[in-house]
Amino acid sequence: MALANTICPDSPRLNTEPATDQAQSLIDQALDRIIEGALEKADLCLQKASKLAPNSPDLQFALGLFHEESGHTDLAQRHYEQAVQLDPCHAQAQINLGLLHSNSQALGQAETCFRNAIDIAPNLPEAHLNLGNILQRSEQWPQAEEAYRSALRIEPSLAIGHRNLSSILLWQSRHTEALQHALKAAQYEPENGETCNTLGAVFKATQQIDKAVACFRLALETDHANAAYHTNLAGALVDAKRFTQAQHHFKRAIQLDAKLPDAHHGLGMLQLQTGHHEEGWANYEWRWQAAQQNERRHQAKPEWDGKPISNKVLLVYCEQGLGDSIQFVRFLFQAARFAKSIILECPPTAVSLFESIKIDSLSVVPAGNPTPLFDFQIPLLSLPRVLGVTLENIPSDTPYLRPPTASTPVEAEFSKQKLNVGLVWAGNPRHRNDAFRSMQWTDCAPLLETKHTRFVSLQLNASQEAVAAIAHSTSAIDMAGHCTDLAATASIINQLDLVISVDTAMAHLAGALGKPVWLMLPYAGEWRWMTDREDSPWYPTMTIFRQTKPGDWQSVVRSVVDSLKIMSLPDNISDLERAAIEAKKKGQLPTAKRLFEKILTHHPGHVESLSNLGNVLLALGETGRSGMLHSSARALAPGSDRVIFNQALALLKSGNFVDGWNGFERRTRLPHFEFFRAQMHQPRWQGESLAGKTLLVWAEQGFGDTIQFCRYLPMIERDGGRIIFECQPELTTLLTGLEGIELVSRGDHPPPHDVQCPLLNLPGIFGTTPESVPLPCQLGLDAPSDPLPFIDQTKLSVGLVWRGSRRNDSPEPREIPIPLLPELTRSGSAKFYSLQLEQIESEAAFTSDLIWIDEALTDFQATAQVIRQLDLVITIDTAVAHLAGTLGKTTWLMLPHGSEWRWLENRDDSPWYPSMRLFRQPKPDDWFSVISSVNDALTLLPTPAAARHLEQAEEAM
Repeated sequence: MALANTICPDSPRLNTEPATDQAQSLIDQALDRIIEGALEKADLCLQKASKLAPNSPDLQFALGLFHEESGHTDLAQRHYEQAVQLDPCHAQAQINLGLLHSNSQALGQAETCFRNAIDIAPNLPEAHLNLGNILQRSEQWPQAEEAYRSALRIEPSLAIGHRNLSSILLWQSRHTEALQHALKAAQYEPENGETCNTLGAVFKATQQIDKAVACFRLALETDHANAAYHTNLAGALVDAKRFTQAQHHFKRAIQLDAKLPDAHHGLGMLQLQTGHHEEGWANYEWRWQAAQQNERRHQAKPEWDGKPISNKVLLVYCEQGLGDSIQFVRFLFQAARFAKSIILECPPTAVSLFESIKIDSLSVVPAGNPTPLFDFQIPLLSLPRVLGVTLENIPSDTPYLRPPTASTPVEAEFSKQKLNVGLVWAGNPRHRNDAFRSMQWTDCAPLLETKHTRFVSLQLNASQEAVAAIAHSTSAIDMAGHCTDLAATASIINQLDLVISVDTAMAHLAGALGKPVWLMLPYAGEWRWMTDREDSPWYPTMTIFRQTKPGDWQSVVRSVVDSLKIMSLPDNISDLERAAIEAKKKGQLPTAKRLFEKILTHHPGHVESLSNLGNVLLALGETGRSGMLHSSARALAPGSDRVIFNQALALLKSGNFVDGWNGFERRTRLPHFEFFRAQMHQPRWQGESLAGKTLLVWAEQGFGDTIQFCRYLPMIERDGGRIIFECQPELTTLLTGLEGIELVSRGDHPPPHDVQCPLLNLPGIFGTTPESVPLPCQLGLDAPSDPLPFIDQTKLSVGLVWRGSRRNDSPEPREIPIPLLPELTRSGSAKFYSLQLEQIESEAAFTSDLIWIDEALTDFQATAQVIRQLDLVITIDTAVAHLAGTLGKTTWLMLPHGSEWRWLENRDDSPWYPSMRLFRQPKPDDWFSVISSVNDALTLLPTPAAARHLEQAEEAM
């Protein structure tokens, strides 16, 4: 808050003793010394002035300021009050007295002082500014806004005024105006921490998450010990799905300020979102003190702690919105086992519905009405904490709410030939996050074009545009007028086939009724929907459709439309299977998943669909569910080579190498192995002695696989036998240095041999586990003939690969979308060298920051020599990743959400390459998060020169 440290020369004096020129000079000197922090010199001046003019109001003001700066606020207040008594028109004394009242929570007295100052000196901006602060704290938003605007009319360059005005505009969800004033503050004080913090808050609220993170980081650079800045950065990192970093900053904030409510509350929601419910519920209790605090009621009675109160009455009161109330009333069933009876106090519109809860000892009363007598009380959302609810024991039995038994007058409006689908596209506009959880009608309108579907609008307060569109549509009707309360709405929902909704009470209601519900979520969904899940532990009948990037409702609607088409397809197993396999081949994995799921809904024992769905889920990163489906398929078809091989991929990815290698061998019996049949005439080597024999090991898959698994060749015990390795011609030069191994190019006739073995059988033969993976083989490389161009010792030299060798013009799921590439290559800490073999004209606009050296990449050996000169290789899943890892070069591998089995899961390192670090998509198609994480990691790496200094320092120790 602003201190008034100057004297107002035009302040009228009332019955006061004017100070002599000498006294006034001493007072002015004292004020200057106070501002400079020279309090001893100021004290000497004030002592002399006190002898000359003890009743001067300016002297009393200066004494007040001196004692305030000395930490004696009681004395300071006494002198400010004396100054005001001597001269009620002393504006600065009024302001500073108001600040002291403000600091002691006497907001009414502070407001009076600031208003007095404004009446005395209406052109003092600090008077209006501090009045605005008081009004803001007491939530008098319009009056606070006017006070800040008054301060800015007087002093347009007052950055703090713009910051504070931006904050209250943001609180009222007036985002455009809030941004304007935050940017104004940045114009006048660009490096001020509070300015960066304010701008970050606006960017966060408008889902410009990358900008928010950047602003909060800038704020922290100005004050690393600011707990609020750590908390705000953590909140933005949660929205960016960077949960580990977010947790770090929440915990750092708590270390700095153990009583900061927003840090505990934010950490609690993060813990709940990531499935750590025990810690999460405890921290969630800080919601009562956080910035968005709710009203805590009924505190005259003790709060229930979860222990038996069998002869007592328990009051449970709803504290948040209708959706929260619907979600959490399920816990009344557990609570009822501990108390004699329960009273549920809820919003009036929910009373009829909640009376359907089948608990004999339950009575429901509307909030605002007199409450029956009770002994203990607890807020509804505190029940999970005292009941010990975890992710594993969330009560998910549905329905736990039921509509009225009386028939409704709307049944005739529903179609008997089409799917009847309830639709809600927007929530309560008063919700702080409504602009981002809700859709515009224009986003939602394409749904009406879906065939075989009749939409039933349950949208309250729909726009005129939406109402008109529904009225003119042959595939939709408006039932919002019949949704008079939750019970009436429940009656309508119960007659529907499906409800599609954004994150509103309607979604909770459909889930609580046990009705199929599709939930459309923004990129940064609330904690209750967890993260990267398509299902919900709260509602078994729920399917979640999430934005892949902030604001992208179009992709959500497309997914919903595709799902509706699948849902309305006839149950013809051969047609569905053909469509599913085609979608899988095209990389349309979500569509393939839904098609296979539809088959299994009607034919749960269809082995091929079980196995194929398992493969799709593996590619989508759902390894656990994939494994369960493969086990089901294996139980139905225990001898199927395809089923066993598919299950093996899931086992390997989950780290179960022992069982995985056994099933992995079945690949040689599948049709796609037909090309290699000629290699398999001789008996299969199983690890027995080679004494007197010749073994042919042959590469069977891609370049990367050959580089990865040739590490096993030197491990083979020859016992006097001979080993021949047949590999791709492009790799023969690179692998020439493998000791004791004879190389032959694929396509040439291999020498006569006694036994043969596919290269990828070797890990199983040697009993490899994740803990016993052998080190990569040693490649004998000559010194590079040509050094890298443009080497700069002040920057890292980084090799980059963003795409593989395409089979067609369509991008592959493992590729980095080219428009995202500049987000990485513009890093000022590195020079980037392209390790791509060819340039594509369409990429030119996005690769201008790269140094192209493709002429030097003539073969794998030449590429290896280039990699040896780099500080780091950043690559997608290509042969370059395996080559760099084999060379022991620091390698950062950027992986799609459903990466290959060899990279395992839930780890950022690789047992195959000790020098490798993995950066995984947190969910399908989210390359932005991967790029952001790589950028963050780059900023932490020392330059080559700094690295050498560190090495020298370590050697000297």
